[in-house]
Amino acid sequence: MHAVRSRWIGALLAVTGLIAPPADASPRTYIKSICWSPEILEADLLKSFMLPVGCELIDCCPGCPASDALDWRIRIAGKSVEAATLSFEGLADPAALKVEGAAALVPDGVVLKRGSSRVLNLTLPEAGRAPVAGLQLRLDPDFPGYAAGVGRRDENLDLVEVSIEQMLGSVAVNEFLLRYQLKSCGVPEPCDVVKLQDNQGADNAVVLLDGRDGADACENDGIRRGVDSTLVGSVKTQGACSSSIVGVFSRDNAMAMLEDPPWTDPCGDEVVATLGPAWDMPVNLWLGKSVFLPDPGPLATQDLLTANALYDENKAGIAFVEKQRKQLPTDPITLAKVAFACQGLGGLESAGLYVKDQLNVYYGLVTVTGQSCDDRNMVLIGPAAYDTTLAHELGHALSLHGGEKDWGHSNQVPDMTSANIMWVGDSQAREHFSLGQAFRFNVNKLSMLNQDGPRQGPERECPPKPPSTAPEPDFECPGLALDWSRP
Repeated sequence: MHAVRSRWIGALLAVTGLIAPPADASPRTYIKSICWSPEILEADLLKSFMLPVGCELIDCCPGCPASDALDWRIRIAGKSVEAATLSFEGLADPAALKVEGAAALVPDGVVLKRGSSRVLNLTLPEAGRAPVAGLQLRLDPDFPGYAAGVGRRDENLDLVEVSIEQMLGSVAVNEFLLRYQLKSCGVPEPCDVVKLQDNQGADNAVVLLDGRDGADACENDGIRRGVDSTLVGSVKTQGACSSSIVGVFSRDNAMAMLEDPPWTDPCGDEVVATLGPAWDMPVNLWLGKSVFLPDPGPLATQDLLTANALYDENKAGIAFVEKQRKQLPTDPITLAKVAFACQGLGGLESAGLYVKDQLNVYYGLVTVTGQSCDDRNMVLIGPAAYDTTLAHELGHALSLHGGEKDWGHSNQVPDMTSANIMWVGDSQAREHFSLGQAFRFNVNKLSMLNQDGPRQGPERECPPKPPSTAPEPDFECPGLALDWSRP
């Protein structure tokens, strides 16, 4: 269950000008591990970030002094960073800008070097849209390791960090953190290969690898990329390693998982992973009218489209297929049964309002944004839901449990941010499932994908993660935050 601001409240504030539309702002935190290659850096690391200047409302925080100007405290770290640039749009008086520390004014904005700096007198207009700033990194092309393949695979090359505190007087009213862990791509020598068959749309698939490498070390959760064939270096028989698997994640395809693939110690092995269509999960939509949601039909249609797009974009390999949609009876007894469905079926199945071994989504009759029941084939969506609420609740059904097993929510998981769909408390940024989450959707024995029967394949037990202060042990399931470098 997650309870935050509603779709219709957010829309009202945007229309009345009280908040900027979501497209104007990036997530407040952006944390990622990236393989250091020119292609990835061009697509990801060197992107521009648009940052709102100030908070959503002047004096929006307790104790903030009245002011028409802000100061920014900025810190840039990372030996690979040559500089960063800031450009501003919408300031009331751009000529009033001043800088201190490792910063210099230029005609188009501000150039920032590594270290600490301050940008002063960011003036706010009296009315209209809030100003925005564009932030872009510039890297040192002579930094060692810039070329793909330099160094051992996953060797840490650099940690790039940009932090910005927006100060209204002495009070911080907004914060932004950008952190990249740069690692070596470590292009494998030609040796063994994973060949992908029937890769729909020629997607750049993610290959997850456990096994014994050419140096007799146990590689755990190695990640490779490829469309037709993927070089994996030298992979030997399992030996003393705890696991030997090949998992393949690709858009429009079900996850493929090979346990104990036929590696041999000499070079030259070719392991074939045949990809099939995404697993179909039947979904039954039960529509209940309410004062706040008189016609839930269009909302349910859009939510299902959004959920399918998010699961496909993140290579989860699952398609939610609508089997039926029905209007719920409006008599008080039936409506009460549905509203309290998470406390027990209460005769819904005998009344023909529940389909066993399939997902059942009930709209409109609860006050929460969304809720996944103990019977995880039951999901309740309220009138205050976000467009990503259904995708979030389906994540619980696919073994990321909420409630007392709150490890299903990503807020307390190291290296996860509000961009994760299982995050609670900020809906605007949610668009991302990690590879560790997608693995659990498919392989965890507790996933309804396995318990309801759509998927046939190897299963594993993926218990909850331990407290955040302890290292995550290898449960033969990847860590929740394990991911691949986008795109």
